[in-house]
Amino acid sequence: MGKKLGIVPILFFIFGCPTLWASQSAQDPMIQQGVTSRWSFIERCYQNQVDQGLVGDGKVVAGFKTNEKGRVTISWIESSTLGNQLVERCIMTQFRKLKFEIRNGRPIEGRYPMVFAVTQAKSTPRQHVLSNNEIKQLVDEAVQKTWPKFRKCFVREQISNPKLTSGEIVVQFVVEESGRIAQTSVQKSSLHNENIETCVVQKFDTIRVSGRLAKSIHGIYPITFTVEP
Repeated sequence: MGKKLGIVPILFFIFGCPTLWASQSAQDPMIQQGVTSRWSFIERCYQNQVDQGLVGDGKVVAGFKTNEKGRVTISWIESSTLGNQLVERCIMTQFRKLKFEIRNGRPIEGRYPMVFAVTQAKSTPRQHVLSNNEIKQLVDEAVQKTWPKFRKCFVREQISNPKLTSGEIVVQFVVEESGRIAQTSVQKSSLHNENIETCVVQKFDTIRVSGRLAKSIHGIYPITFTVEP
């Protein structure tokens, strides 16, 4: 039985101005690398609709299939809470331009969740604010390094509890100015498994982002654990 972990980050800022936040999912490195190559185009589509006041916060799950050579031949929107067809069509178009490095010659069928948010934060005069890309890069790099540890929390529990099913844990935390993550706690969980929840919180508290931040950042991080046959 194969097991796959998906992580979708959302950050809410304490200081700054209205900020666009569009986040990818931390998944298989091959899939992640491919989507990252088209990510700026997807962000631009979303930003254009935000500028016109036609879209707000939401989550989109894109589905895709490849041929034997790794080129995406079919893409679709599995689910969406954005309610904006232009952004959704843009996502499908960008996914159809993807090509993955397939080693075994077998086609891939996958799902890729994306979270989009426009957040309004409190302004502080003369306060330097990290750009969206800087924050995203710092947090994503840190989470990618810790990802195998999150997955191990779930896999280890499933060995002793074969009836364990897919679910999501949402943790809330603070990234301090020093780059240390602290005050991690479970905001909500559909797994209802204290062992996994405690393990995830402990792993989050070991994360440090590279570099110093201008101000502390409060974050919310949904972690989706999926069991696939």
